[in-house]
Amino acid sequence: MKMGISASVGRCGVNNQEDVLFVQSALNAYAKKHASNTFLLKIDGICGEKTTQAIFNFQKNHVGIAIPSARIDPQGRTLHYLTAHQPHLNASRYQTQIKKSEAR
Repeated sequence: MKMGISASVGRCGVNNQEDVLFVQSALNAYAKKHASNTFLLKIDGICGEKTTQAIFNFQKNHVGIAIPSARIDPQGRTLHYLTAHQPHLNASRYQTQIKKSEAR
């Protein structure tokens, strides 16, 4: 599994399905480990309102961005923070989600 995204995800982002799946999985993994009061996202590869809100909340509450963009960029601070704090994202679950979404 790659540890990143190829294009932006979130508000006004490119929102490629594979990148959105990665971000959704990473946000859920972070929430389970570090933020138990955070709602979990449906991992579906669609960057809807809940995913955008989760990115916004993560930026504001965990990354410490004063004015969150609700977008994660490939080389940006948010992605770096998200991946640096959980180096062992579950690769098999991520791959399963991709296969399920491609079957639609």
